[in-house]
Amino acid sequence: MIELRQLSYFVAACHQTSFSKAAEMLDIALSTLSVALQNLEEEVGAQLFRRVPAGLTPTVAGRWLYRAAIPLLQAEAFTRQAAMRECTEENEFSHLVVEVQLMFSLGNVSKAISTALAGLQKDYPDVFIEPHWGSADGDPALPLTESAKSSRIVFSYEKKGVAIHDDPWVLARSLPVQSGEAPALQDMLAGPVIVPALPEPLLHDLSAYLAKHSIKNIRFTQDHPGTLARLSGEHPDTAFLVPQSTLANRMGLHRLKLVPLDPPLISQVRVHIADPHPVAEETVRRIRAALISGETSPLYQPQLTRRQFSYFRLIDKNRNLTAAARMAKVAQPAITGQLRKMEQVIGKPLFERRRDGLVPTDAGRVFRIGSDLIDARLQSMAVHSAGSLGRNRSRLRIGVLPSVSQESTLLAGMTDAVLRWRKNHPQIDLQILEAPTSVLQDWVQAGVISLAVLETDMPHMARFSLNVEEPLSLICHPDLAAELSKGAAIDLEALRQVPLVLPTLTFGIRQLLDAQLSEHNLSVEPVIEINSLPMMIAMIRREKLATLLPVSAVRRDLEQGTLVSLELKPHILRRLFVIYSNARTLTVAERELVRELREALTP
Repeated sequence: MIELRQLSYFVAACHQTSFSKAAEMLDIALSTLSVALQNLEEEVGAQLFRRVPAGLTPTVAGRWLYRAAIPLLQAEAFTRQAAMRECTEENEFSHLVVEVQLMFSLGNVSKAISTALAGLQKDYPDVFIEPHWGSADGDPALPLTESAKSSRIVFSYEKKGVAIHDDPWVLARSLPVQSGEAPALQDMLAGPVIVPALPEPLLHDLSAYLAKHSIKNIRFTQDHPGTLARLSGEHPDTAFLVPQSTLANRMGLHRLKLVPLDPPLISQVRVHIADPHPVAEETVRRIRAALISGETSPLYQPQLTRRQFSYFRLIDKNRNLTAAARMAKVAQPAITGQLRKMEQVIGKPLFERRRDGLVPTDAGRVFRIGSDLIDARLQSMAVHSAGSLGRNRSRLRIGVLPSVSQESTLLAGMTDAVLRWRKNHPQIDLQILEAPTSVLQDWVQAGVISLAVLETDMPHMARFSLNVEEPLSLICHPDLAAELSKGAAIDLEALRQVPLVLPTLTFGIRQLLDAQLSEHNLSVEPVIEINSLPMMIAMIRREKLATLLPVSAVRRDLEQGTLVSLELKPHILRRLFVIYSNARTLTVAERELVRELREALTP
């Protein structure tokens, strides 16, 4: 499930020269941003950035997602800010569409419009201000509500409306590796020059200029200007002749040298207010100011989640928390908790309790408008992604614990469960990643994986018990076992004298051991810490060492006599759980996989 916070991270990455700059702007760790973008690619089912000689640059799918993300982030801001203000039944909300009929390339005009609209949304909470790159996908903007007033402002290169921005043409070229300096204008014009696919009004301006100045060494292609980062890497000795608005100081383009034509060629971006609106003139003024002030980037900080909007709609529809929870297939406290979080963000109740059920307050009625428009745009986004990206398969990524042997209870049970599940879900691409407990937990919280099977309880996370428990045993070299055991179990005090090889605290087994020892005010110091379970077992086979594992993990070694297991007292039980993110609900396919796991692992 694509989350709004993921989209805000993605938009920031598109606007900056590197992921590290984007992470700095967002005030998050670079690893957090990287994981979120990786998960977003999995959700979309397409690569969003590709590597070019100048670094990374958005792909076709990335440019499509940007056009879909900005309206969604604007909608979240509208919903939150409109619901926070004083609401009455007389409040009227309107819809202002900023239609951008320019060749979309994530250039500086796109950045200026996004920046201006983000600020406008804060200042005019009763207006949903929605950008729409009309010529980019051809779809009409979705209405706010049936009764809401919808108006349009149109930006284009057509000779209609008033000029808002002078757009100089430039020659853009990668800097030579040896000299680090771009050739002079005449030298660039003497070499290969390419003009990518551009709107007809721009080509008309260029044709007149070329004829007037007798410039002939120009080649026209059908390549989209959004691919200029890739093209400049593939043709480092070629200059690209484009309006400066198609470029920006962003990933993939920030190393291009721009040389204006001399004499200059200026095309004009024009604006036409197609439908009168009280905020239309101010919108034009803000966008013009953003263009004049230079490149700035919007910072979207959504505070509401997609799952919360979904829960709100269920509560609004059913007028009952129990019924809403049943529809969402979650426990009632989960929905109650999310409703409480929404009301904390808004600062006021969204529902009031009456005899006939829960009824939206004035703020709740505003919230309903916002949740409806977000739902409509998410559905449109899903339909468009299937058509634009050819996505006819979904993906599911799950995490599992490292295993020593293919005969272990966990590995054998998971194999059976996954194979049975695959027969019923052949359309889903399944990816299984192996990592220690703490890493799996981080991946779930960051959205890298949907589910993880762990051996420790995580009370703060959404989880299912798999109803499986195994005692940990002391797994020893035979000679060490003979020295330790006199026919009795090993207690925790005696364990302190055993030369232990243990994983670090990133592993659940180590966490279980340390927790049990802590209850008795004890601790151990392993002679070796190693996070490779196979290497750990290899060491114990050769030296008088020991570790803690379930017996099932080393059954073959025990049968062959290369290792010996000793009972621990008191027992340390390993219980298996499936965890998933609190920020979302499980899909039907994910729930079926959990059911298969439970059936396969239950003794």
